[in-house]
Amino acid sequence: MMDDLGGDVVQVTKDIASVQVPGWSPDGCWIVFAGSELEGSSQSRLWRIDTRTLETFARR
Repeated sequence: MMDDLGGDVVQVTKDIASVQVPGWSPDGCWIVFAGSELEGSSQSRLWRIDTRTLETFARR
């Protein structure tokens, strides 16, 4: 993620090994994607990241 001027780049998926199909919520408050915590895992979950706090939530 980066600021609106294209600077201050921050990696927001540090604890997630695989990220697929990322997207933004319509209001811009969330980044949503499918992914797995372990490299090579076939178990994918739906994830969301709060764009204000960068807190990550997994759907179980």
